[in-house]
Amino acid sequence: MPIDLFKPFIIGNMELKNRFVRSSTQDALADASGAVTDASLDLYRSLAKGGSGLIITGVTFISLQGKRSKIQYGIYNDDMIWGMRKLVRVTHQEGAKIALQLHHGGIYSQSQHNGDPVLAVSK
Repeated sequence: MPIDLFKPFIIGNMELKNRFVRSSTQDALADASGAVTDASLDLYRSLAKGGSGLIITGVTFISLQGKRSKIQYGIYNDDMIWGMRKLVRVTHQEGAKIALQLHHGGIYSQSQHNGDPVLAVSK
């Protein structure tokens, strides 16, 4: 029996409007601090409206020492929460769900460029 990709789908206790997932993709729309921007909100609104049932954010650094690039999202302090809440809100308004991909750049973090100690398994 073929699977209908357009029918709602349940993962655990989360119901998705369909089986289309936008995989984690760095969109380069965060500001220099890693905060969500208006362009970020527009993109996620468009992805959800366009039919994605689940959207996985691009890599989101969890500490300043783990930031890999200047354009990725961050969730390293409480000040970052308001932007992420907006991202969730616009996604949910269009009927999609959202998941946050947590990330630490390790040996590839910007720490290697600014003199901070690199936090990684190996160098």
